[in-house]
Amino acid sequence: VIKAKADKYGWGIVYKEIVPDDENKIVEAIKSAVNNGAEAVIVTGGTSVDATDKTPIAISKLGKIISYGLPIKPTTMSIVAMWDSIPIFGISAGGIYYRDYNAIDVMFTRLMAGIIPRKEDIAMMGHGGLLPNFQPKMKLQSINS
Repeated sequence: VIKAKADKYGWGIVYKEIVPDDENKIVEAIKSAVNNGAEAVIVTGGTSVDATDKTPIAISKLGKIISYGLPIKPTTMSIVAMWDSIPIFGISAGGIYYRDYNAIDVMFTRLMAGIIPRKEDIAMMGHGGLLPNFQPKMKLQSINS
């Protein structure tokens, strides 16, 4: 999924590492990515609301979490953070299941363009936050009183 997005937007992938759900290993992997020339980092996995997930803890050790949770469905439990001038984006598993258009297309493209959102900017995305490929077909029902 990440490679397909990188190809679509013309981004190069300079570093890839798979680590266990261990906050110190995640921190070291992010540092290694930056040391290898990454101008931004995408982290996958371990971003749900489960208290045992280590990705949010690891990211917070490096920098400032702008938002843990996005009003963008799917990929609601994604993370937007900054480590100095490096954007870090933790994408939730929804990105795997909804590959065509997800929070990478909405949020990470902005980060790559140098647009660093405030928490308030992210909250404003809640209006219309269901991405087109996720919107269920709904029947409208009238309620007569």
